[in-house]
Amino acid sequence: MLSRYHRALKFILILGDLILLNLCFFLAGSLRFEDLNIQETEYYNYYTQLWIFVNLSWVLLNLIGEGLDVRRSLEARKASSRVLQILLLHIGLMLLFVVSLKGYYYSRLFIIYFYVFLGLSTLPWRFYFIHLLRYLRKKGYQSKKVILVGDGSELLKFQENLERHPEYGMKVQAVFSEHIDGAKSLESLSNYILENELDEMYCSFSRQEPRLVQWFKEADQKLVRFRIIPQLGLPHSSNLDIELLDDTPVLYRRVEPLAYLHNRWLKRFVDLFISLSVILLVMPWLVPILSILVKISSKGPIFFKQERNGLTAKTFYIYKFRSMRINADSDHRQASSDDPRITSLGRFLRNHHLDELPQLVNVLLGDMSLVGPRPHMVNHTAHYKDLIDTYMLRHLAQPGITGLAQVQGFRGETPELEDMENRVKADVYYIENWSFLLDLKILLKTVWIALKGD
Repeated sequence: MLSRYHRALKFILILGDLILLNLCFFLAGSLRFEDLNIQETEYYNYYTQLWIFVNLSWVLLNLIGEGLDVRRSLEARKASSRVLQILLLHIGLMLLFVVSLKGYYYSRLFIIYFYVFLGLSTLPWRFYFIHLLRYLRKKGYQSKKVILVGDGSELLKFQENLERHPEYGMKVQAVFSEHIDGAKSLESLSNYILENELDEMYCSFSRQEPRLVQWFKEADQKLVRFRIIPQLGLPHSSNLDIELLDDTPVLYRRVEPLAYLHNRWLKRFVDLFISLSVILLVMPWLVPILSILVKISSKGPIFFKQERNGLTAKTFYIYKFRSMRINADSDHRQASSDDPRITSLGRFLRNHHLDELPQLVNVLLGDMSLVGPRPHMVNHTAHYKDLIDTYMLRHLAQPGITGLAQVQGFRGETPELEDMENRVKADVYYIENWSFLLDLKILLKTVWIALKGD
């Protein structure tokens, strides 16, 4: 059951949405029509119906699509991305509504105005609302008093996460354990629960603990919410959920965002729009110039083609402007910062990421996306999949021209295993936490890096 505090936050969130939505509706009307009080009764009735529909459908979509999520761990970017998806669904419903009635009564320009204003107002509102919540929690407003109980490494990891994220607003009052230095004795836990005002209690044991039921009952008596941190011995993932089969909890890997059809369609639409725009507007004049320069710089073909692993680890051919002299090591040896195989022009192309330009054709063909895990050479996949447990998970998404790992600095040569582990960690995070805004952020960072010549 939601607390009064969470219900109040959700109410504020949807109230702010509706205020902005109605302002946008009437602002669009004032720009489109000379007089908001449309004189013809029939027209007035149709726009009144539309006004009621956009309000009700917006509330309904937010309730169904979890658009009113105010969890402490929710990031502002994820909240904004979720409302963007709801906005796109709302546009679809609006179009169905207009078509189902006599569509000629509605001004297309009015609808365009309305959704432009709605997008420009609701996205910043949601973004800054979550930012404000996290800031207030960080400062101690509505913070929760929690205690940690257990014996394993999972409890220490959880404590470190809470210390690393003060914006969660969870203050650890005490730690109870027989195996953690500086912790209180488990024998004193019952008295502590009874004598102190607490909000939540987190327990994590690697073995059976007979007193767990007793502590659960004592927590209930004091209205302290009892939480369990499982110790399964499995790698951590932010993409887990719990399903109840009757009264049995089952932990399972949640479907990643790009497994949903509407998210894939949105990503593909952006890929096609941007790649086609660049191919039609930039490549006709830039490709001939770069082709001539590559040909002059060293002997060999203009383009470099190589087999890489893509979605579900299937192989495809990636295309680049050739930046190296012809050599026998290109299919198994990574390029280094001072690699003698790289031509002077090739170094410039690599620094400004111009060598990747032909991969827009890969995007157009559907082998790649603008953003995603960088596709690796086939022999590297065979090598690292046995060394890094989560390595193959990076093939759950289309490979990208750029990616989260690249803008975080995990690109280029990976001389140490840790270098590749960091890259894979970023790739898996991207797959499990994909959003339209995350893609946009990565693309903007990539452009900035390319302009700097990094």
